[in-house]
Amino acid sequence: MSGNTLYAFSEEQLERIFGRLLQKFNKTTLQSLPQKEIPEEDRLTQQQAAKMLNRSVQTLIKWKKKNKIPYYQIQGTIFYSKSELLAYAKNHPKDFNRL
Repeated sequence: MSGNTLYAFSEEQLERIFGRLLQKFNKTTLQSLPQKEIPEEDRLTQQQAAKMLNRSVQTLIKWKKKNKIPYYQIQGTIFYSKSELLAYAKNHPKDFNRL
């Protein structure tokens, strides 16, 4: 009967609760992501970026989680900027010596 407990909240209270939840979700989703929009022709999927860098997708994900490489989230999908990854690789040759 847990569904009945929702009736104890007013519509205004529910809106406030869901508003707070959405704010928390958005903060955690966008917290470490740059706010810049990248052109479509510069976007790479995780698979494309991993192939370009001659690394596995798992390695790319680890680097992303450690904020080692720049990435973007657009409508829930992770993208990388080809030009930014190439610049990063150029500036960090030890990580990319197999390019």
